Amino acid sequence: MSPDENPKYESNSWNEREDDYSSVAFWYQTGEPTFKASAPHARQRRLPNLDRIIAAREYTTDDYHGRGQAVAQNLDVYPDGHLFYRPEGQDDAWLEIPFEIEKKEPQRLLLVMTRSYDYGRYQAYLNGVKLVGVIDLYSSDISTREYHLLDFWPEPGKYKLRLECVGKNPVSGSYYLGIESVRLRRRRPRVSQYRHDVDKNWRKNPVLHD
Repeated sequence: MSPDENPKYESNSWNEREDDYSSVAFWYQTGEPTFKASAPHARQRRLPNLDRIIAAREYTTDDYHGRGQAVAQNLDVYPDGHLFYRPEGQDDAWLEIPFEIEKKEPQRLLLVMTRSYDYGRYQAYLNGVKLVGVIDLYSSDISTREYHLLDFWPEPGKYKLRLECVGKNPVSGSYYLGIESVRLRRRRPRVSQYRHDVDKNWRKNPVLHD
C-alpha cells in the first residue's frame, strides 16, 4: 500500500485493508420457471465511478495545441470518442487541457490515452511542473491505457495539463496523439483521515505512490 494510507507513513508494514466485495447467486430449476424476475443489465450493476472526468475532445481549437490539427474522433474503445492530434512533426507539437479544482482533497491525476502504430512520445506537465517519465504511445494495434501521473492535495484554482512531443518510437509511423480524458481520481478515505501529505508541496516534489 502507499505510505500515505498507513498511520505510520510506512509501505512495508501491516495495514488494515479497505476492500470492495461483491457476490453472485445462481438459481437452477427444471421445467417451467416459477417467476419472471431477471437480474439488471451489467451496465446497471457497475460500481460508481470515482473519477472526475475532463473530456479531452472538448479542446480541439487552436488555442489548445501547437502545429497541426486536432479533431474529435470516434473510436470503438471509447463510448464518446477521443481527441486526435496530428502534428506535422516533433517541433512545436503540444496539447493543453485546462481544468479547475474547487476543493482541497487527496486525488490522483491520470490520463486515459490511445495507443497506435503512428503515435509519438510525449512528456506531461502540470502548471509547468514535469511529471513522471516520457509517455510512449506507440502500439502495433489500437488500444487504450491509463497513465498515472501524480498523487497530490491540489489547492483550489485553475490548472493546465500539457503534453509536449519529445519524439517517437523508432518503429512508429508518426508523432500523433490520442487522449480520451484527464481524470482526477479520489483516493481512499484513510488518505484523508491520516493527512500525511496535506501540506507537502507537489510542485517541488511531485510524487506518484506505487
